[in-house]
Amino acid sequence: MSYYISYAPSHQTLNPKSPLMGRRIAFLGSSITAGAGALEDSFVDYLVATDGVIAIKEAVSGTTLAGNAPDSYVQRLYHRIPVTQPLDAFVCQLSTNDGRHDKAMGQVTGAQQRHGFDETTMLIQPD
Repeated sequence: MSYYISYAPSHQTLNPKSPLMGRRIAFLGSSITAGAGALEDSFVDYLVATDGVIAIKEAVSGTTLAGNAPDSYVQRLYHRIPVTQPLDAFVCQLSTNDGRHDKAMGQVTGAQQRHGFDETTMLIQPD
């Protein structure tokens, strides 16, 4: 437990000279973003405590990118990340949950496509 406490956000010192200070960043993810296994403190909470990030933390353990469930990444992106306030950055933590839940593989769309995505499939394009 002492190992956790030394890294807990509540035990960190704010760096007022951080280049992230005051930056609005939205974080979308599952268990890692939620802080599962770390008493619900994640890297997001650490960045808030140490670097003064203004965070929108949208994290639900066990969720998938693919699918139309209310807690899927896509649905949470559409409905829980406010688009009325500008962001300095957006971080999406992809997980292995899609594979564990046997989500179907999709197709890579054109780089310019902005609408009409198949939200029921997933695909990670290799480098």
